[in-house]
Amino acid sequence: MSAQTQKGLFCVVVVCVAMVFMMWEGEGSWAKDKERPKANFNPGQPFTEIFSQIGILNDKLDDLLAKEVDLRGLSQNWDKQLDSTNGDANGCNSDRFTCIFPDVNHPDGAAVRDNETGLVWDRFPEEVFLNWRDALGWCGRVEPGRRKGFHLPTLEQLQSLYPLLREDLIEPNGPFRLLPGTYWSATTNADDPAFAEVWQFVPFVSGRTHKVNSLPTRIFCVRGGQTYDRLP
Repeated sequence: MSAQTQKGLFCVVVVCVAMVFMMWEGEGSWAKDKERPKANFNPGQPFTEIFSQIGILNDKLDDLLAKEVDLRGLSQNWDKQLDSTNGDANGCNSDRFTCIFPDVNHPDGAAVRDNETGLVWDRFPEEVFLNWRDALGWCGRVEPGRRKGFHLPTLEQLQSLYPLLREDLIEPNGPFRLLPGTYWSATTNADDPAFAEVWQFVPFVSGRTHKVNSLPTRIFCVRGGQTYDRLP
């Protein structure tokens, strides 16, 4: 339903409610005071006042509809494709990515909010290589911008950044300071719970790796959205 349609329905509801109220009020008044002079009652006056108020409401609604409200970060925009290339020299503050949580070491923001998904990513993930179990604990301890609540992302959350994190957007032009390589996800492999799904930034493919008996893998922590499971 469009905003104009909603506005029209709102006005209709206001008129109907006002008419019912005026009819009820008029009948009650005559029942209590039958000697009230009929000459003093103007049946059209209440509706004139009602339509005057509706006109004021209509003008206010037009003003609100004409204003562009920035809802980035307040809600998810999964149905939109936001521009990630119109930010500043550090890749921050584009339509899609907003750098947040400034601190002493990162005055322009230690984390990045994806305005399409509402997820908040660690902007400067440390270059550590861990197995899956240790990766879960690592993300639980990181504090970008002195904020906790981060976790290992699901495979779908990592894939939501594709194809934006092309090699030329990772460093130095993009908001993230990532290195190409394989990154853990919190998603357990559906066929074998001993394995977890992994995602490669460049060449952007998914795969699976044993959670414990495998080569250490990179970590990219996220805040918000679905968290990790506890399967072995």
